[in-house]
Amino acid sequence: GEVWGVAAHPEKPEMVSVCSDKTLRVWSTAAKQQVRWCSLYEEARCVAIHPSGSHCAVGLQSGSVTILSYDRLIKVAFCNDCVDSVSDVKFSPDGTMLAVGAHDNCVYVYSVSGEQYNRMGVCRGHSSYITHIDWSADSKSLRSTCGAYELLYWDTSSGEPVTQHKSASLLRHVVW
Repeated sequence: GEVWGVAAHPEKPEMVSVCSDKTLRVWSTAAKQQVRWCSLYEEARCVAIHPSGSHCAVGLQSGSVTILSYDRLIKVAFCNDCVDSVSDVKFSPDGTMLAVGAHDNCVYVYSVSGEQYNRMGVCRGHSSYITHIDWSADSKSLRSTCGAYELLYWDTSSGEPVTQHKSASLLRHVVW
């Protein structure tokens, strides 16, 4: 099937891919071959690896996110808050949060503690489906783009958009 998402492991010479054929595959970049794989119960659209390398977050076509242990490829958590297909998933650089962008025009933010993933908030304001999300290096802010080519900034502590000119201009110097 078509490859929809790829993510590099933060420490190992490996990467993961997810496909429309309902699989997640782990690849050795050194040997240039597949080293393991697992079946998913539906088509995947995106994937991210936790900064520690312990988990993979897989965004699915149904709007859910399944969290797998990286080494064993077994499900450890499940998030089912989006009402439409997930288009992007990203862990915060410090590993304490997961952002999920979806075709319902929202970005969902989850707190991450071990194998516990709890929804902290929903960032609403885009006029079209989310195409990409990105974290600031300090994990305090998010930025997202959508199918209408909007670029919005979000405060992760509140889930509110950064709209005031003074606040928005401060983000100009943020490292992303």
